Amino acid sequence: MTTLEWQTLESRRKSSRLSMFYKATHGKAAVNIPSYVRRPSTSTRQYHPEKFTQISTSTDAYKYSYIPRTITDWNSLPPEAFLATSLECFKQQLRRLQL
Repeated sequence: MTTLEWQTLESRRKSSRLSMFYKATHGKAAVNIPSYVRRPSTSTRQYHPEKFTQISTSTDAYKYSYIPRTITDWNSLPPEAFLATSLECFKQQLRRLQL
């Protein structure tokens, strides 16, 4: 895989989830973000305007589902990724980060 410069299946899945979340947050997909997904009400040292409040889960089945898992990955992205002006720029940032 390294000689062909292919990404692992795990990283391709993560990139796809984050790209769909980017489209949903920017109104470029017919997917609505649920009302229980909110932005933090207080600013902290690690606050950035595109961050979402982490959802607490009581079961692993929900913990690894789309919304909670993607929010965890989304909040760990650097600010350069959030400042992307288009989906292609966002994907380039993800490739640069080698997720």
